[in-house]
Amino acid sequence: MAIALVLVAAVVFYYLDQKSDYHLPGWIYQLSIVTCLVSFFLVAYSTEIAVGLFLLVFNFLFFVVMQSESFKTGFNFHMFTLAFLAMSIYGYRRRWVGIGFAVLSALLAMASYVGLPSIVAFRNYTPAEELVYFIVNGIIFAVSAPTLLFFTLNWNFEAEKILVEQMAMADDQNRQMLKTNEELDQFVYKTSHDLRAPLNEILQLANMAEQAQEYREFLFDRMKNQVVLMDEYIREIIDYSRNSRVEVRSVSLHMPTLIEEVWVSLDAVPGFNSMEFSADVSQDRIMSDPDRLKTVMRNLAFNAIKYRDLSKPKSTIRITTGSTPLHYWIKVTDNGIGIDQQHQQKIFEMFYKGTELSKGSGLGLYMVKETVDKLGGSILLRSELGVGSEFTVKLPQSQNV
Repeated sequence: MAIALVLVAAVVFYYLDQKSDYHLPGWIYQLSIVTCLVSFFLVAYSTEIAVGLFLLVFNFLFFVVMQSESFKTGFNFHMFTLAFLAMSIYGYRRRWVGIGFAVLSALLAMASYVGLPSIVAFRNYTPAEELVYFIVNGIIFAVSAPTLLFFTLNWNFEAEKILVEQMAMADDQNRQMLKTNEELDQFVYKTSHDLRAPLNEILQLANMAEQAQEYREFLFDRMKNQVVLMDEYIREIIDYSRNSRVEVRSVSLHMPTLIEEVWVSLDAVPGFNSMEFSADVSQDRIMSDPDRLKTVMRNLAFNAIKYRDLSKPKSTIRITTGSTPLHYWIKVTDNGIGIDQQHQQKIFEMFYKGTELSKGSGLGLYMVKETVDKLGGSILLRSELGVGSEFTVKLPQSQNV
């Protein structure tokens, strides 16, 4: 922008100069044009070199012109323009460079008053010519100075906007970091505790099995149950890590097959054989992340088995699917012990356990919520103590085929 303005000014002055009886040497105009063109092309290579060259050359040229004519022409206005230009280009962050060029312009302006020998011949304009040049220089200064001020204010505004955005981003990152650190602290403590507990119980059961031969089968079943729970806990840790690190991938999934794979994978969980399982799939294929969707359904089904109501003659779990114009939904319904109303608002928090009967890690439903969020969906819980629970997972319909 500055280069374009100077080029226009050079053309205007050259035109006016040709109308006068006193002409500036042609090399001044040639050097002006060459400097503008060189600076223009240098910007792509190095803005700093381009700007520095431009300001140095034009400070020199303006000083030469000031020495060659009367102050009544108003050409000295342009030294202020150069000072404004330097401050505008370098801004606050590199203010000392801008101040340096502004001081150079001021010193050259003062030096022109001292009466140093002129490099070019002095031009004695008529009063009418001086008035014309004064008006032209005044107009150019009046246009260029506010323009430079506008661009300076605009750059400052953009810089402030970027700063505000960066501060907001930094605040979000800090909040996320605090959340992550809190979760990590809980995670380390709970992991060390919950992994040691089943190991200690397995060790005690193994010692008991050595001494009580007749109870070996019962004790081995207990040990197997602890191993299964530990395996499930380790699986949850792996899912937690994968969900936070791995990008979501969306592929076409055959839901009946996926549901069957999830259910079969739970066959080692204590109580699996006592469950009555059913599925009703209304849409065979959807687009989603297979690993994450398996994590969601597996955790919900695992909880349905673990918290079955032993007082009821039959324990059931049912997975149904359906769709609306906006969502594809998956419901996992059971007739287990249910979740008390007072716990339902916190059930998706990390390590929160909604019942005193829980021997799990408290990661399962937290992982379900985090995974569903990652998929861009939502999860809704409806539960009544002593009746059962129903979890509804909604996924954006845009993912589906």
